[in-house]
Amino acid sequence: MGYIFLGIGIILFLLILRPVHVLMNIANGKAFVEENHRMLRLSGSVIIEFLPFSFLAEVSILQIYRGSIPSGLEYPLWENLYEKRKGFVVGIALLLLAAAFKKGYELKEEQTLTV
Repeated sequence: MGYIFLGIGIILFLLILRPVHVLMNIANGKAFVEENHRMLRLSGSVIIEFLPFSFLAEVSILQIYRGSIPSGLEYPLWENLYEKRKGFVVGIALLLLAAAFKKGYELKEEQTLTV
């Protein structure tokens, strides 16, 4: 049970605190630093990798408790899978943003070498 809370805490840390740290870096004038690229890439990757596991967990729980669920209740499994597309879009957007920050960091490093 403790591992579940630890996992949830790590995911919340990666999904909430890391992007906020990137915004704080940008506000402090440190937009194109390597740290921002790594944080955004990690957050996007975690979101995309977490989605299949959450769907498999839902399917597993439904299979385990299938006999306990009254026949009148139905879980909209496919609709829930369809709703997960929003998380996928957010993950892709973070990965694209990370690529843009990486390019900005490379351009900044190139500029400092030429001056």
